[in-house]
Amino acid sequence: MSVPDYMQCAEDHQTVLVVVQPVGIVPEDQFFRIYKRISSVNQVNVRDTQRALFIRYRHHYPPENNEWGDFQTHRKVVGLISVTSCSSAKEWPQTAERFHGQKELFGSTLYDSRLLVFGLQGDIAEQQRTDVAFYPSYDNCPDVEKRVEDFVESIFIVLESKRLDRATDKSGDKIPLLCVPFEKKDFVGLDTDSRHYKKRCQGRMRKHVGDLCLQAGMLQDALVHYHMAVELLRSVNDFLWLGAALEGLCSASVIFHYPGGTAGKSGARKPSISAATDTGKRHRPGALTTSGISADTSSEIGRAKNCLSQEDIIEKYKEAISYYGKYKNAGVIELEACVKAVRVLAIQKRAMEASEFLQNAVYINLGQLSEEEKIQRYSVLSELYELIGFHRKSAFFKRVAAMQCVAPTIPDPGWKACYRLLLETLPGYSLSLDPKDFSKGTHRGWAAVQMRLLHELVYASRRMGNPGLSVRHLSFLLQTMLDFLSDQGLTCTHKHIHLSELLKMSLNFLWYSGGLGQVEGYYREISLGVKVDVEPSVFFTRVSTLPASSTRQCHLLLDVFNPTEHELTLTARNQQLILHSSECQRMAIQVDKFDFESLPMPSHDVLRQSSLYQQEEERQQAHGGQINSTLDLRWNIISFSCQLLSSLCSSGEASVEGVLTQLVLEHMQLAPLQWDVLVNGKACDSDVVADCKVGDAVPLEVKLTNRSKSPVGPFSLTVVPFQDYQNGVQNSELQDVVTFIGSNSFYIDSVSPAGNSTCVGALLFLYTGDFYLSIKFQDDSVGRDLPPASFCLPSVHVRAQEPVEVAA
Repeated sequence: MSVPDYMQCAEDHQTVLVVVQPVGIVPEDQFFRIYKRISSVNQVNVRDTQRALFIRYRHHYPPENNEWGDFQTHRKVVGLISVTSCSSAKEWPQTAERFHGQKELFGSTLYDSRLLVFGLQGDIAEQQRTDVAFYPSYDNCPDVEKRVEDFVESIFIVLESKRLDRATDKSGDKIPLLCVPFEKKDFVGLDTDSRHYKKRCQGRMRKHVGDLCLQAGMLQDALVHYHMAVELLRSVNDFLWLGAALEGLCSASVIFHYPGGTAGKSGARKPSISAATDTGKRHRPGALTTSGISADTSSEIGRAKNCLSQEDIIEKYKEAISYYGKYKNAGVIELEACVKAVRVLAIQKRAMEASEFLQNAVYINLGQLSEEEKIQRYSVLSELYELIGFHRKSAFFKRVAAMQCVAPTIPDPGWKACYRLLLETLPGYSLSLDPKDFSKGTHRGWAAVQMRLLHELVYASRRMGNPGLSVRHLSFLLQTMLDFLSDQGLTCTHKHIHLSELLKMSLNFLWYSGGLGQVEGYYREISLGVKVDVEPSVFFTRVSTLPASSTRQCHLLLDVFNPTEHELTLTARNQQLILHSSECQRMAIQVDKFDFESLPMPSHDVLRQSSLYQQEEERQQAHGGQINSTLDLRWNIISFSCQLLSSLCSSGEASVEGVLTQLVLEHMQLAPLQWDVLVNGKACDSDVVADCKVGDAVPLEVKLTNRSKSPVGPFSLTVVPFQDYQNGVQNSELQDVVTFIGSNSFYIDSVSPAGNSTCVGALLFLYTGDFYLSIKFQDDSVGRDLPPASFCLPSVHVRAQEPVEVAA
């Protein structure tokens, strides 16, 4: 799934999705006129029940998003309403065929569909059909809303039928495994009879039934199913679907706590029917109505213990988002969950926590987005920051969206849209275009940023073809910001101009002419001195680390921001990252850990004269320099082809020194205790598989090198072989499969600084297969003065194979 819905909110999990689309040629104004009437039917009270069905309409929906319908049922297109113009019986067969083709696009998920035909009269139009409605014209269609209500009720009947079928599934252990699209290839060939697999199937189905209950208005039942799904999925580490079950639990709880909705005024909804109905008219739990559809058993939802508290909702959202973050293909799900949580926190007036969710949303990588999608993303981030009261942050992202409208990669830059968005940022930067507001006392806001914004308004208005407006903004800049401009006589200072913009100019000299002088061929010449603030072309907004498969390596994660107006590339070793203007992406680089202890130390005299703070600063600077020289980070602006520009500002080095925290440096440093494990003489590290023969003695060596400045030990190690079935189950009961020649425990005496100690043993594998060795410390007290990373041994993978038969 690649297209996020930035308007998603928690209560959307309760809705069913209906797509409304034109068939053939339909005038756009007429289509949206009918679409507006159809979408007004967004809540239908189901006859003979106390439940309501909430409908979410879309006139465009990517088919690939529909494939995630089993994962979260509110993403599944269950209804289709097609709108078409048909003026004669001759056109009808082709129209009907097109409608049939449109149904096939969503055919696997549709519960029901309708075709609204406008303009056709005669025998065909007088046919009584449930799936087609005929109207003489777009102006003469009085019962459209009633037709839609009947259509929604038919969807409810199918939904209720599916809910009852799934909730009372008699298939026993043979519950089908629900999957998201990218998972299907991973489950080919799995043992479907294992307990782990069955639990996975049960947990996912419970979560799915919870979704159906929520859509069908069974709030209490949904909560129960979500809780059961969480327990089942947690027990088998099914993290993606566990996140979905937790998010479902959050959505159901939000619907209970905030019946008016979390989407703001535009998305306001009526309170749920069960909360508004008179208690004397409620059905007993589980009773069947005259229509044969059971009533909501959650009428006493206020007493339910399954509903999360308002604080727990946010904690569960955090947990769900952390699980989504483990999957590259779940970026859209993760982003939308962040947006939903922010809307809830905005209602709870917890702005700081909401900003953390938004900060996470900024760094979620959705792959290559189109320019329009980037503009939408930054605009929505701006609106959400505005919602939680972060006005300056909101203005920043709206300004980024404005710059995106005129990115170099857009063939037809939208300068009008850019100008309009820039105007909307003014309040966030405490800037008013009324000169009177600048004579009421001290200056408000950051003058440097305000001048930059006014300059951008000048430039945007000129580029969109309105020079008069550009002059007005320029005169306003001089009138209100004169105190912040340096005054040196016939010389001008332009602050915060980018070096690349300066080099495009001929603000050494400027000449101008006009009036009679121009007619005669004369002109005036003025010399200008320009002050330049050179800005960095690449920002590293955050640096973090992740462990690698080898204990001697780690992954360095760089969040890179391109503040320029050009596309640039960032290279590190053999990797390359392309960044569009104002775009932020994450770069992961696998690096060898650093031996910072080997760096030259300052003399004792220098150490005595410097403070502890200075010593720490110098030490971090030295470490950062070593990391920078290894990474060899370089940026390059591709679009600069001019020789002058190319030599001055089209490329350069990038440095991470300023953003390397103490924690990152610790993670990148080689551990004080270095462990080497050799099996059959082969070092086991970086996913190396050691091969051996069944029945042969396999030498095992564990070597400890003490790189710390003090002695360590004594302590003992125990080697435990196990098999990993790659489904969450590990078997360590291998007494009849693997035996040790001698003991499986090693004793290491005290090891002096720069010294080492080696333990030697041997194993005998009696059967073929893949085995793993877990080497455990028996006494953890030795780690008191050393970090836990000092006791991380390499993973040991041994593959025992049949012995080679030698011919007689």
